[in-house]
Formats: sequence, structure tokens, C-alpha cells
Amino acid sequence: MGAYDFDLYDGVYLEAGLEYVLRFEDIGLALNFVGNVAYVSNWDAYPVGNNGPFAGIFTTPQTTEPTLSGLQHWQVGVIGEYSLNNLLNISPPLRGVAVTRLFILYQ
Repeated sequence: MGAYDFDLYDGVYLEAGLEYVLRFEDIGLALNFVGNVAYVSNWDAYPVGNNGPFAGIFTTPQTTEPTLSGLQHWQVGVIGEYSLNNLLNISPPLRGVAVTRLFILYQ
């Protein structure tokens, strides 16, 4: 995904991610392995500097001056999904689908 603001802030926001689904049909379990990263370049919309809610986010180790470019965030994790239909022996076409999900994400 990407965005370019040519009107107000003249900046670029890019985000990319991967997802891999590993299904265990016999037991009704699915594991989704996810990861994404975002990058900003010349994005003046973000408040930077030493005051404000995002103090120091876009500063380099050598200086406290904002660079307004760089890694904005990253995230990796696994999402587990277990079919309650399989546990309770309920057929999905007749009664719907019931699942429970567990999210373990690190940013």
C-alpha cells in the first residue's frame, strides 16, 4: 500500500506486508503468520521534535533535528484461529461458523 500527498504535505507513505496461512483441517486449527513494515519520506503531517506525542520518533542518534523520513513502524506475529464448529461437531452450512482467535503481535 502506498500514499502520496501532493497537495498539502508533499510526502510518501509506503507499507508492505506478508501473510502465510498454515491450516490443519483435521483439527480445525489455522495459524496465520504475519509481518508488515511502513516507511515515510518527507511527511510533514507527523508532529516531530522534542515536544508532542511523538517526541523523538524521526530523530537520528547524531542529532535531535527531525529527519521526517525513515522507518515508521514494523510488526510481526502469529494469529491462531480455532474452529468451534469442529470442537462441538456443528456443521457450518446449517448453523453458521464459529471461531475463536488468539493474536500474538510484536511491534
